[in-house]
Amino acid sequence: MLAGTHFLGREILRVASRKSGGLNKTKRTQRVELYSENVASFVITPTYDDDGNATLIQTSTGTWQISYNAENRPIRFENAATQTVIDCGYDSQGRRYFKKVTVAGTVTLHHRYLYRGYLQIAALDMTRAGQPALW
Repeated sequence: MLAGTHFLGREILRVASRKSGGLNKTKRTQRVELYSENVASFVITPTYDDDGNATLIQTSTGTWQISYNAENRPIRFENAATQTVIDCGYDSQGRRYFKKVTVAGTVTLHHRYLYRGYLQIAALDMTRAGQPALW
């Protein structure tokens, strides 16, 4: 998942690639120090449930609380700071059949997914009354 260490790992790789780009030592040191100062404010300790699923994560969009169903699929993401809730539903074959994003009590996105076997063939936008098919 997008745990704090994964976020940090991705950022550290970007700094490492800058180092190999031929920058002099002074600029590299400044960038790493600046990066370290900025990342310190974003780091949280992820928490996990009994099944090993991350229930609290930090991403570039904030801190998220995650709930899982009995099959360990994420069904609810909540960001209290932005009042954002993302709900997902899965069918008996494990395919996500809907995603709904609510911000401050207003539904901003509600997609219903259609499949042929495991191939997703359409995403219906349930917030559009006239033409709900996206593709």
